[in-house]
Amino acid sequence: MKLLIGSLWLLSLIGAYWFGAIQPSSGLDSAPDLQATASQHVKPSSEHASASERMTNAAPLLTSADVIQRGGAEVNQPATVMSVDDVVNKTQQLLQGTGFTASMSKLVEAYLLIEKLDLAQVIDALGLIEFGSSPGEMQIVRLYLSRLAELAPMQAMDYVTQQFEDRRNKKMAASTVLAVWADKEPQAALDWYINQPSDTHSDDLGNLVLLGLFANVARQDLNQALNTLTTSLDSDDYKAIDMAIRGTASALNSTEDFELLLERVQAMDNDKALEIVIANWVNKDPYTALAKMETLGDDTRSKELERNVFRSWMYRDPDTAVETYMQSAPPGERQGRAKMVARTLSMDNPQKALDWLQKQPDINTEGLFSEVLHNASFRNPQFAEDNLHLVTDPDKLKSLTADIYRTYGRYSQTKADAFLARQPAKLREQVLEDIKLVEEYRKNNH
Repeated sequence: MKLLIGSLWLLSLIGAYWFGAIQPSSGLDSAPDLQATASQHVKPSSEHASASERMTNAAPLLTSADVIQRGGAEVNQPATVMSVDDVVNKTQQLLQGTGFTASMSKLVEAYLLIEKLDLAQVIDALGLIEFGSSPGEMQIVRLYLSRLAELAPMQAMDYVTQQFEDRRNKKMAASTVLAVWADKEPQAALDWYINQPSDTHSDDLGNLVLLGLFANVARQDLNQALNTLTTSLDSDDYKAIDMAIRGTASALNSTEDFELLLERVQAMDNDKALEIVIANWVNKDPYTALAKMETLGDDTRSKELERNVFRSWMYRDPDTAVETYMQSAPPGERQGRAKMVARTLSMDNPQKALDWLQKQPDINTEGLFSEVLHNASFRNPQFAEDNLHLVTDPDKLKSLTADIYRTYGRYSQTKADAFLARQPAKLREQVLEDIKLVEEYRKNNH
């Protein structure tokens, strides 16, 4: 149960990113009606028409005492049986309005209420929820879908396929069901996905779910994951291949397993896939992975692979990655490597990039300072302004000043004008003249 709740909480964070500030139109029918033959037994029959009529014959429902005991509290009152209506009302009270930012404790409390519902009760509960597209409503629906997926994953997927109309909501719901299914029966979940029509993959499911599916299969049986990867996926569907390899590689730890995956990927003639394998291997065992990478050749493609792998490593462990990258550089390549280091570090931490450059006595830093500040100017114009003195080339200084001015202007023209007023008169005039020329060009070419 802990693993399931953890997965749901992680999916909640992904959902928060996915939804953003957009509130799409309702993507659910308010009255579920499962018509497909495969799903007919999901819909409660007339003898199970309501929760109250089922109370004496169904599996025991969760009681208030159960919830208190699981929370670690003393039980000093008789247990009160909670109906399906009670469970739905309580979960809505816990999660309504929290969107995808619900705390782990609230998710756990809500799921403890849901996990004793049987198959028919879950379907009843879904019928009681007023479906909508807000984050809070989707979070509640996904908890009930998770329970349905535990009990009958195929039926849960049928429910998602038939009841969700909005593409975004359908993908999120399908991801929830497949995550639960893959945790219990990874190969069955993956087989189901692969057997769907290609338009279902692109329109209703997306390729992101392949990451978790292949990771779960690879943990149980790497050879099975590799066979499915090479025989069941379209080799021209690069997004699907990308996700499948990322998932597989993320599940591996041993040198033997990485070498087996690398051997299969090399036969695919897919440079991006090769990069994914090495980058994931570097995460687990950097020096073994780098030693293996050196055996892949010394041509242009291998050099590009090396740069991309080190760049990925720098985002995760900048100090170790930068030191290793520069120490392995032939004398004639240090300047070029320093440029890549400065660019990469500046994306996350421009101050770290400047500090590193200032400690490199054999590197020509003039052009690199301006590049770091150029990258920083779009996100932190104040930082770029504070370090303008590091740029001495007149053309680079003018270009950087214009970048800072434009960024300030996107937020406050007053701040932009104040920034420009602080610059020397000659530089200020040059920047304004260049901006005027750009505006005239755009006006005349639209």
